[in-house]
Order: sequence, then structure tokens, then C-alpha cells
Amino acid sequence: MEHLFVYGTLLSHFNNEALSAVAELMQYEGKGKLKGRLFDLGAYPALITSAKETNDVYGEIYQLASTKKVFAALDEYEGDEYGRELHLVQQEGGKEIKCWVYIYEPELDKNVIQIIGGDYLAYIRNKG
Repeated sequence: MEHLFVYGTLLSHFNNEALSAVAELMQYEGKGKLKGRLFDLGAYPALITSAKETNDVYGEIYQLASTKKVFAALDEYEGDEYGRELHLVQQEGGKEIKCWVYIYEPELDKNVIQIIGGDYLAYIRNKG
């Protein structure tokens, strides 16, 4: 089975239409984190990763019943700005699992605000 890690507008809290369309093919497995940095792009966040990264980004892990159908819907939703990559994600309890993650690919503007703490949902709640 393959897994997906989500950290932004695909989090279950947002009731995203793209995710709802394939929800029956995804089973929630719990919370997780990976090394990276989140940035506020306005309507959604950007995740940047690197081998030297020490910051954590928090999100949800899903087991996928059909990667082909799930990624057909989610790749279209994410668009050309995001590429899908396999990364190690740490589950609650410390176990690491390989997950597909959408990574922001374009160069970030120097004025983009970093989401300190790596938790998009907490950031949105505090912002509003």
C-alpha cells in the first residue's frame, strides 16, 4: 500500500472538494511530520524540503487504495506548481513511513512569509 502526506488545504479540516471526490479511496492513518518549511502563498501553503532541513511540517497521513485514481484527481488540483515526491514522514509514536508529498517547485518570492511552527491549520486559526 502507498501513502499520502497532506499539510495544507487537503487537510481534512478544510473539506476540500478534490479530496472529497476520492475520499472513499483514502483511509486516515493519523498525524505525521516531515522535515521542511511552509510558506504562506495566500490561499494555500508551499512546502519546501531539503536534506539539511531541521524544521518540521505537520499534517495527516492517508493510506491509498488506488494511487492512480487519487493522484489523477489531486495532481489536477495541485497543478503545475507542485510536484509529487516520496519522503519519509514520521508518524505519531516515532515510526517513519514513505509517503507521497506535494512539494512546491517554483522559486519563492523573497517577501513570502514563512509559517513558523510548520502547522498550517494552527497558522490559519491564529491568522483569522
